[in-house]
Amino acid sequence: MSVEWNKAIVREFDDLGNGVGDVDRLDALCTADLVNHALAPHMPAGIEGTRLFFQTARRDVHPARWLETFIVAEGDFVVQFGRRELEWPGGSCLRARARET
Repeated sequence: MSVEWNKAIVREFDDLGNGVGDVDRLDALCTADLVNHALAPHMPAGIEGTRLFFQTARRDVHPARWLETFIVAEGDFVVQFGRRELEWPGGSCLRARARET
């Protein structure tokens, strides 16, 4: 696979995360032994957990998008990073710290 092919796979995967695209394509985009470190502990592992996440993320209600993204590829290694914006439906990600007196 070429570097451009790998980058195209990442872009298509991004579309799924943004609520665009066909979730059924996940089997073609990912290997069967996919490890998704972003899944909650109660979610099934692998492609099935990732598919369930994409199907229940409700991006129509909680849209997401990249503000800035970089895809760096070398051979079969691909890394994506950047700034992302989305409405997080899960409440605060930070715990309030007790005030010291």
